[in-house]
Amino acid sequence: KGIENFTLSCYVRSLGKGFLYGNEGLTDISIASIRNVDYDPSGTESEFTHNEYFELVTDVNALDESYTVLVGDEDSYGSKKLILFLRSSDATVYELPESIYEIAYGAFAYAANLKNVTLNNIITFRPEYAFAHIPNLGADDAIFRLPASVTSIATGAFYDCPSLTRVEMSRAVSDIAPKTFAECDTLEEIEWYDVDNNFYTYNNYYIF
Repeated sequence: KGIENFTLSCYVRSLGKGFLYGNEGLTDISIASIRNVDYDPSGTESEFTHNEYFELVTDVNALDESYTVLVGDEDSYGSKKLILFLRSSDATVYELPESIYEIAYGAFAYAANLKNVTLNNIITFRPEYAFAHIPNLGADDAIFRLPASVTSIATGAFYDCPSLTRVEMSRAVSDIAPKTFAECDTLEEIEWYDVDNNFYTYNNYYIF
């Protein structure tokens, strides 16, 4: 199961590829704040030092189900990168905010309760193992739809999603890496759509 609880230092500025990936039992994550020993209430300095590069966001979805995500790497335009969707979140559906411009390696992996994720129209590619090992992704006939902004899908993006039955993607997708849908034993249909929403069935063993 791996790490169950993890605290991120307030001094961390960057996270490596696959941060906490593979820790299926992760149930809690926090970001430490350190009290400034020389804090002066009459001064201008803050009492605590906080991490300026990453933040935890806890909210509820349209079904009033809670979730927690770790985001970071904010750029000058206010866009952020989704680092991690906490595995223990109750949410069965999640809508990616417009403020998120990138999804990290394995960001949603092992999120046991997730059945579907609605991506925004900013995301242009799917990182490696982004939705790997999600047992309920696609359950209850949920269709996973990739927006037209997605042009490539990296290795293992949907690896080991045993409930996934149908995926829709636009004809703008020009690169599908090996093992994109490996171990998705119930996957029945992959459909491509164009700008006029005409659909084309695609079946190529290469991506399985």
